[in-house]
Amino acid sequence: MEVIPMEVRLSLSPPRRTTYRVSDPTLIGVHRLLDARPEWRRYSGTLQCRPAAARITVSLRPLIELPEWPEYRAASSADQRIWDQMIRALSQHEDNHHAISLRLINDFKADVERATTPMDRRTMRRRCVQLTRDHVAEQQAYDRRSAHGANEGVSLP
Repeated sequence: MEVIPMEVRLSLSPPRRTTYRVSDPTLIGVHRLLDARPEWRRYSGTLQCRPAAARITVSLRPLIELPEWPEYRAASSADQRIWDQMIRALSQHEDNHHAISLRLINDFKADVERATTPMDRRTMRRRCVQLTRDHVAEQQAYDRRSAHGANEGVSLP
């Protein structure tokens, strides 16, 4: 069995931010449109962990997608305040998802690089699979704890 000294290379992009439109003249109507979606918001992206000859390359290409309300300027100042609070909380919630990704990746890198015994290819692959599983599990656990952001102020009347 070939034993390989380890290096972890990271290729981490900042989140690409996009929006989608929820068009209704009222905040209540916007809320209904958002509730009709599977999720109001989304932190997604590709986490790849690829073992190679003497290294593991971990890459992350995140996407944060938030709603945009085209009728915002025509809304009452009270509705604008509610929307602004929700969007700030929602943006922070999605940023927290990204922070979880970065923490897991950096912990993985530190753990692999401080290992006292080199890893064979099979072990490298197992570690990559585990990183991917941990990433999914931690993101889901955060959403459960925060009720997908509702416990952090992501709500509309």
